[in-house]
Amino acid sequence: MRFESRSIDKRSVPQDTLTGALNNRTGTLTDSTNVDSNLRETTASQAGAIRIDLPDWIPRFLASVTTPLADDRERMAWVLDLARENIRAGTGGPFGAALFAADSGRLIAVGVNRVVPAHCSIAHAEMVAIATAQQRLGHYDLRQALPGGSILYSSAEPCAMCLGALPWSGIDRLVYAASDADVRAIGFDEGDKPSDWISGYARRGIQVTAELLREEAADLLRGYAANGGEIYDPTATDHGDS
Repeated sequence: MRFESRSIDKRSVPQDTLTGALNNRTGTLTDSTNVDSNLRETTASQAGAIRIDLPDWIPRFLASVTTPLADDRERMAWVLDLARENIRAGTGGPFGAALFAADSGRLIAVGVNRVVPAHCSIAHAEMVAIATAQQRLGHYDLRQALPGGSILYSSAEPCAMCLGALPWSGIDRLVYAASDADVRAIGFDEGDKPSDWISGYARRGIQVTAELLREEAADLLRGYAANGGEIYDPTATDHGDS
């Protein structure tokens, strides 16, 4: 998956930013040489692409499976295998996702959690699968790219971030395995979510099938935690509160 970003146009940057910056604490201007150096460094870093690469083993994994998979259970079992392989290979967190065409059952894209290896907090399995599909199909709206509809299978209930992003992606249906409580039980922060989010999805025309193969998915999560898998939790950072 590759996100393009544009470089900064210095003509759009205020002149006082280019020549010096006001220090908020002292009320003095910092050395303009340092400011220009920092700006050049920032500009250079933004000139490339934001990358979230899938692990090297993904093509081999895809080649070993015959699609279309027959039904929800087969597809979810396959997504859980995807998450297991991500754990086994040490290439990210214990989550997997896959997008299928609703009408044909064709596999469109897969995603695994890449937060730690990609140094990117948004690299959740669902986000990676959705973004990969959109870029592959050449459209940000999956309903337009796939008129027959699309189904996202996720090894776990979406966190607060993914919960907000999925309706904008254009999916028609979501199927998930492990519950929010299962994910929180091993220490992940799932964020603040409305209790009636499934009703909210229904109002947007998105069907939800909840907790399919939940126990199998929950066992996978517990195994990851028991074996010392990294549990990243931004809210655990010490902010100096007593």
